[in-house]
Amino acid sequence: MTDLSLRRTLSAPAALAASRSAAPEWPAFPAEAPALRRTVSAPAGLRARSAPPAPQPGASLSPRAALLPRAASAPAALGARRVETDRPAGPAVERIDAPEDAAAEPTEPTEPTEPAAPRPSGSPWSAVRTASAWSAPVVDAAAAALSLASARLAAVPRAAQATAAVSGSLWAGAAMVGEVGNVPYRAWTTGANAFAVVAGGLSAAAPFTLGPVQRAIAYGSAGAWAASGAAMALGAVGTGATHAATGLLQGVSGIANLAAAGLSAAAVQASTRDASQAVRLQTASSALWLAGSAAAVGAVWAKTAQQHREPQADPERG
Repeated sequence: MTDLSLRRTLSAPAALAASRSAAPEWPAFPAEAPALRRTVSAPAGLRARSAPPAPQPGASLSPRAALLPRAASAPAALGARRVETDRPAGPAVERIDAPEDAAAEPTEPTEPTEPAAPRPSGSPWSAVRTASAWSAPVVDAAAAALSLASARLAAVPRAAQATAAVSGSLWAGAAMVGEVGNVPYRAWTTGANAFAVVAGGLSAAAPFTLGPVQRAIAYGSAGAWAASGAAMALGAVGTGATHAATGLLQGVSGIANLAAAGLSAAAVQASTRDASQAVRLQTASSALWLAGSAAAVGAVWAKTAQQHREPQADPERG
């Protein structure tokens, strides 16, 4: 009994070794060892993965990165999304650049709605010309009326002197205003207005002089007045070719002014011999002047009426 127990005790190591080699459960231990090794070597794996450069936009993560814990792989995934947001794809860049290219392209010129040279009938300058064409003969008529009054005020020297000075100033001003309304431009009209300015200026200065100086200035005014009337009558010939009524009235105005200038010169000459005769001649001269101004107003009215009858006609040619 004792020998048998001793034999079993001594043979137990051999039996244990034999059972270990024959048991099927022992090979499971090596299967768990790789998991332990993977957990222990995880920091080294993280260092190895942090060494390569950041992934490029649009690149997929490696299969090995999928095994990392979510906390370790999240920064790389966020970085990839940020890069994708900051760097848009090709088609998006083209859509951004498209408006700049469209704005850089020159636009095709469009046809102007208004002509480069507007018709005078629709411009403010045309309104000024129309107003001057009407106001010039009216102011001239006022100057003639004051001249007529100064001739009748010969008995009151002070009143006659002031009235004659105002009459001459209005005469010169009417000629200046009339030149603004010289449309279409006519050289004869410009000449008539220039001589009228000279005649009006001399007529305004004559009352403030005496003796031979006054007579010389009066003769000069009458001579400029005659030249103005002659230029007006000659200019009416060209106007009558296109506007018969206007040309006729302008001719009447020119002839009336020419005759009035002659009577004015005769009044200056008669002033040295017979004062009453001089007054009568001066009165007749002023009356002819007023008639010539009325004819000028009629000429403007006839021209305006013809333009209204022909609305399509260019006023610059009329």
